[in-house]
Amino acid sequence: MEFGKKILMGILIAALILLNIVAADGMYIPDWQIHIYEPEQKVVIHWDEHTLKETMILSSEVRTDDIANFAWVVPVKSLDKPNVSASNISLFYDLAKYMSEEDYYKHVRDLGPLAGGMAEGDAGVTVIEEKEIDIYDVTVLYATDSQALVDWLNENGYPVNEDRIEIFDKYIDENEEYGWNYTGCYFMVNKVDLKNKYAEEIEIVEEAYDGDESASLMRKATYVHGKKKYSQETRDKAWELYHVLFDLERGVATPLKFEFTTYKPYYPLVITSMSEGYTSIDVYVISNKGIKDVTGPLRVDKAKRLNSEIKDKIKKEIGINPKDNVVTRLAYHGKASELADDSVFEGYYGIYVHPEKLPAAVKPIIYAIQELARLFTTGRI
Repeated sequence: MEFGKKILMGILIAALILLNIVAADGMYIPDWQIHIYEPEQKVVIHWDEHTLKETMILSSEVRTDDIANFAWVVPVKSLDKPNVSASNISLFYDLAKYMSEEDYYKHVRDLGPLAGGMAEGDAGVTVIEEKEIDIYDVTVLYATDSQALVDWLNENGYPVNEDRIEIFDKYIDENEEYGWNYTGCYFMVNKVDLKNKYAEEIEIVEEAYDGDESASLMRKATYVHGKKKYSQETRDKAWELYHVLFDLERGVATPLKFEFTTYKPYYPLVITSMSEGYTSIDVYVISNKGIKDVTGPLRVDKAKRLNSEIKDKIKKEIGINPKDNVVTRLAYHGKASELADDSVFEGYYGIYVHPEKLPAAVKPIIYAIQELARLFTTGRI
């Protein structure tokens, strides 16, 4: 009993300290901005348990000086050919802001699970589709052999080490682990090609730049914009190109929407283990109840009922069901190499409380405690 009191007192003291930090004079970064600019991967997911259709909207950071040779691969376990299209980054702003509004919740108990073939190429890889989507050149592959997939990527200008074969095996050979009863997997290879939309801006910057030719495109754009010897039009084009590259680097460029059919709602995480260092991921799942990650490392950050305004905004991008009234945000912050499993989502009941009329003196303490709990559960403290 005495030990419990000490823990409670410690939490209250920490909350008050946090409250003072937030209220102190100086720079304050709103919660929604953290969830827009901090995660390297931002994801919105909806899965229809009746049609088995999953919609996944993904925005990912692009950090490379060699933008022309950068590509990212998204594995999709689908019963039929996935559809890839452009989405709108504004949905992430809307959800991040909505989740940061004053509100608190509590979870009660676990519930349990939420209630076509493709011809194979002779070499184990079949090119299903190739198309331009905004700033991306997208190739949809179907692979039944990991070695063949690695060979195809290397032959087509996407360097992949041989030791990555075991990661691709996770998607091609181990589908039964998640209830898939077939072999093979679709892979979306998304290559950044700024010339799809910004060929004029790139040409102007390249022609105007008179410095080190080995410099990155962002450095060239910054240089040209800052030199008054260039015309205003040239400087404006350079500034526009800089912002495009900046958005790519911060993960707020045009996101891609993947629509496919799958037995269970999931998000592919193992593929991210090919990256080095630490990674930060935010996943918003739209459902008729709160959800949890039962196989992967994503931890519940916050869940909240949708009001009519935010629900209408979601509907513009995703065909959600009338009873889908809850958004759950899950997060991972840690080493990319430790992402050993994909996330498979299941639902549970929870109690969702709308903002209550708390006394002014109590409100800040409640929200400070909530923020402390969120930072703890997401591994930030």
